[in-house]
Amino acid sequence: MNDLSIIKKIDNLGRIIIPKEIRRKLNISIDDDLKITLLKENIIISKYSLLSEIDNKIIAYGRIVNKITNKNIIITDKDKIIYSNNINYLNKEISDSLKKYLYQRLELDKKMDLELIKNINIDNNYYIKPIIINSDTLGIVILYSTNSINDKDKILINLIISIIEEYFNN
Repeated sequence: MNDLSIIKKIDNLGRIIIPKEIRRKLNISIDDDLKITLLKENIIISKYSLLSEIDNKIIAYGRIVNKITNKNIIITDKDKIIYSNNINYLNKEISDSLKKYLYQRLELDKKMDLELIKNINIDNNYYIKPIIINSDTLGIVILYSTNSINDKDKILINLIISIIEEYFNN
């Protein structure tokens, strides 16, 4: 990535505006979390995913669901796939279709052709459920398979989401 420097003034409330070019380059949107770090005499601002705090737990939950259901599972934050039993999807940016389900907080249970990541569509049965913590949607859990998604599968996904939500609510 090319370096980009822009000089900005701080206002009387201590705010600065992150220029559009930088927001676009880093895919920063309204309501995204940013981490502000003081390192010696430098202020570092970076995108932040609350779910990154529990990466190891999310990986373990994903593996458990995959093993119990024998179905594919993807767990995302707002931008990328943080767990997938298909290693080719790991850390890839989620598609605009998935972002729509995330931001609209849609829970879906249906057969459809869905773009998971750019230019990768999969026609399957899906159960999609958002992860909501303190009224913020932080990601989604997607269970998909050529076989139908049954009630036990949905209960397991909802249990995993409840455990994640409980972790952050304590």
